[in-house]
Amino acid sequence: QSAGGVSLVAHSRTTLKIMSRSALWRQEDKVKARAAHAQDVFARAVEEGRQNSHLRGIIPLSCSDDTFNMHPMLLQNIAKSPYFHKCVDTLTDWNGLVDEIYYEVKHLEPFTAGAQKSPSTAFCLLLRLFTLRCTEKQMHLMLEHVDSPYIRCIGFLYLRYAAEPSTLWTWFEPYLHDDEPVQVRQGRADTTVGEFVRSLLEDMDYHGTRLPRLPLTIERQVKVKLLQSERIEERAKQHMENKAAMEYFQKIGARVQALYGDADNPVTWYDAVVDRAILRDLESGELLERPKFYVTFPEYGNTEIVTLGEVDLPGSNDLKRSPVESGG
Repeated sequence: QSAGGVSLVAHSRTTLKIMSRSALWRQEDKVKARAAHAQDVFARAVEEGRQNSHLRGIIPLSCSDDTFNMHPMLLQNIAKSPYFHKCVDTLTDWNGLVDEIYYEVKHLEPFTAGAQKSPSTAFCLLLRLFTLRCTEKQMHLMLEHVDSPYIRCIGFLYLRYAAEPSTLWTWFEPYLHDDEPVQVRQGRADTTVGEFVRSLLEDMDYHGTRLPRLPLTIERQVKVKLLQSERIEERAKQHMENKAAMEYFQKIGARVQALYGDADNPVTWYDAVVDRAILRDLESGELLERPKFYVTFPEYGNTEIVTLGEVDLPGSNDLKRSPVESGG
């Protein structure tokens, strides 16, 4: 090969190296620009939440208002997501976000399937909801929403991550046995909203990420209450299959046993008298799937509303003992 040919090859290699360095620099600049943009979008969203946090009825956060108790890797991935950036730009209020959940969310895992660990639509919208904030009224509307179980479940996730742990049982308890189907995992069989809600209270592991740990005292209380709730549900189902018992419970003046507890006393069996059966929802007027009952506790004179699973026939349970202690 001639000297001129060698010189040309060397020149070409030098040119390629310069071009390669230039391409790398441009690529690095693009990466830095994307990172800066992501940081700016997230900071803007966080600031938006801080502005909204003073609005009337907002559910107080029990966590940092820029991490929301999310695992750092998950939070970082969402903050970099182009879909999250779109959500920040286009979803500027609660109504728009709920509509987006209805049309776009198909499962509740934090990541999409595949090796890229891309954040899911559901969790991008969850983070957007954190940065918009949510009032108690809006949360009630989400949890009762009839159009999509995903709207309901993202509401439960919001509460589990960010609400005061001592309030979780009050929010979750009415839905522990809700039988609406929902697909939590991609490509897997449906579960129910009730099973999803119970899993949020029982498990810290959540499909490749971690939920915030509950304080130990609250965790113990929740375990006891879940066991009580399970037995109440089983008892209600047994009553529904017992025609004679159902007729007896609905008689005015029927003597029964009923569960009662308050802030100072654990849930316990007491003698009670049925004042009347409640067959329709007190607010909507819709027919209830299971009746409830106004009962009076003669020992104390107080009147309470109890569910079907919280009443039983006379002599069925040990009085003055909790349903967990007595096994009832």
